Amino acid sequence: MKSPKCPLKRINTHARKWIVSHVRSECIGLEIQQKKHNNSLQYYQQQSPPLPMVLTLEIPSAFGYVLAVALAYTLELFVFGGVVGHMRKKHKVPYPDVTGAPEFNRAMRVHYNALEGTPFFFVGLILSGLYWPEVSALAGVVYMIGRAVYCVGYLQAPEKRSAGAYIFHLAELVLLVLSVMFIGRVIFQ
Repeated sequence: MKSPKCPLKRINTHARKWIVSHVRSECIGLEIQQKKHNNSLQYYQQQSPPLPMVLTLEIPSAFGYVLAVALAYTLELFVFGGVVGHMRKKHKVPYPDVTGAPEFNRAMRVHYNALEGTPFFFVGLILSGLYWPEVSALAGVVYMIGRAVYCVGYLQAPEKRSAGAYIFHLAELVLLVLSVMFIGRVIFQ
């Protein structure tokens, strides 16, 4: 008669070892050993190796606003790229050239500048949004408005980009402060 197949064979080797060691440690973990040391009794309890610290995050229901802002910003980047494409055709700048007429160069700078700030924006938005989703989403909308004002101003003249830059940098600062506060809460919880 064949012996029944072990259900653990379907699990990868690392998981199987962990399960076996965990079950074994549960069985012998209750045994107490006595050991004499310096004329006193010390009790040792055998335990399994400590498991890594696990952090459980509850995603707030309002986090959907944060995701909507992230998607909207992705669409804004797409629009900035479209402006670059339009200026490329208008000024007949061939591919792969990245310089041409001043208007094309300014459109290219708007798009590059937005792309350069994207990782910082997304990290700040997501981290702060895990604890303050409404405030983070609002800061994200302000950031997008600042980027749009920056784009319109910069396309007209480089000197006119400052108002938009102040707006989106203020939103970045809010997201940075909220992110640091969130990380502090996670670490010192």
